[in-house]
Amino acid sequence: MSNKPNQARHFQKSCQDRYLGLKKRAILCQGM
Repeated sequence: MSNKPNQARHFQKSCQDRYLGLKKRAILCQGM
């Protein structure tokens, strides 16, 4: 049971990282 909340947190973090990565890429493309 204690493994489930940890998985959810990791999933949320990966989603945030992906979103931030897309934002960074968009900013870099605009900079060019």
